Amino acid sequence: MEKISYKGAILAYLSTIITFFLPLAPLLLLVFFAVVADTFVGRWYAKRESKEVTSKKTREGFTMKMITYGGGLVFIYLLDVWVLNKFVLHYFPQENLSTLFTALFLIWIEYSSVDEKVKWATGKGITDRVFDFVSKLKRTIKVLVDFRQQRNVE
Repeated sequence: MEKISYKGAILAYLSTIITFFLPLAPLLLLVFFAVVADTFVGRWYAKRESKEVTSKKTREGFTMKMITYGGGLVFIYLLDVWVLNKFVLHYFPQENLSTLFTALFLIWIEYSSVDEKVKWATGKGITDRVFDFVSKLKRTIKVLVDFRQQRNVE
């Protein structure tokens, strides 16, 4: 019989834990990027408003958000895996649906914060700009379709 070393046992244990939480990694990464975007826009807005921007304040805010959001996502993921998946899979063909909705909610919070700061700084938020672009695109397509129809009639 082969002797098991402490190092091998610890590595096996750690690899099991990493494998268990691996499906959560893409969602954590998306939330991380949303928090980074909000942090950069927040610093930009503070500088624009001539407020004091320190690396300590940025670091503390970023760290607290990531710990809170990450911990919340891990908790919901554990709840999903051990309790909710059995019920949810009867109605929806998607595993870890609560975790997905929680991550989307956190990303929406960060997006709303970015949109709000852009709106305060420039007078128009990102959402307003997207709707304006879509509206102009619809008008342009309508003009092109009308022009094409007139050309076909002649």
